[in-house]
Amino acid sequence: MLEEVSCSLCGGTGWQDCVRGYSCLTDPEQLIEYMADRTLIGENDGQVIVFEGIQTDTGFDDEPTVVPTKILQRLSWQEFLADTAEREER
Repeated sequence: MLEEVSCSLCGGTGWQDCVRGYSCLTDPEQLIEYMADRTLIGENDGQVIVFEGIQTDTGFDDEPTVVPTKILQRLSWQEFLADTAEREER
């Protein structure tokens, strides 16, 4: 017998409405830790978009959701790691 579970976010349906904006993190170290916990990133994988924006909400995973207003940088994952390491050395 399945136990019925109550959920304040989804009302027990398992679905939650989408919130406006992109899920993001506030500093480079958080992103590096987030990615290390979830997946293996290869040398040629992905692109990191550094942007300014307006927080519109918080996602179901407690991460801020943000609508970008200005893109500051586009970096490959390797460029992002190198840039972050360089900043930490200063």
